[in-house]
Amino acid sequence: MQVRLDTRKDCWLAVSYMPWFQYDASAGQGRGIATPSETPGRLRLKFSPSDLHIPSLSWRTTSVGIVPLPPGIAIHIHPQVLEGWMDEKTGEVQLQYDSRFSAAIPCYSPPSIHVACTLSTEGRIERGSREFKGLRLQHGHVVLVGKATIPATGHWLTDTLLQLPAQCCCVLSATLRFEEAGQHGQLQELLVPEGPE
Repeated sequence: MQVRLDTRKDCWLAVSYMPWFQYDASAGQGRGIATPSETPGRLRLKFSPSDLHIPSLSWRTTSVGIVPLPPGIAIHIHPQVLEGWMDEKTGEVQLQYDSRFSAAIPCYSPPSIHVACTLSTEGRIERGSREFKGLRLQHGHVVLVGKATIPATGHWLTDTLLQLPAQCCCVLSATLRFEEAGQHGQLQELLVPEGPE
């Protein structure tokens, strides 16, 4: 069975001491496979990095409140791993996410940073005045949240500006769909028909 992931516009990201960035990832998508897991009632999900596109953070997609990122600055996302499992009955989803983030900044070429974390529908993040909770798969919609520690890069200026090592908080809102034997539909419609209780 093939699985399609479409990221949505209501995503959030916070790095180190910086405020929450509201991130429109609605142009993102990826394809993978779903296979039976060794754990009864679970499907193993594995997305191919080569088929996974996540939009860059830029003035078009990212803002702090109503203020967008400055034009000319972009942070490109290079996924390396996205895999995990889904519970067919409850809609619980857990994915291991591993990615490099590289910044394009005029007159400055910082090294990329590495982010690896567990994204889960069972997660919860409180930071500043905002609180986010994961959402189990319902009508094809899922919200995954997670935290990671970004290691120091060894580049003095980058580590100083971002105060690395530091915590990164992620909120990924997405739609999961599947296709099998030429028939298309939402994963939830076949695998979690009633939604989580």
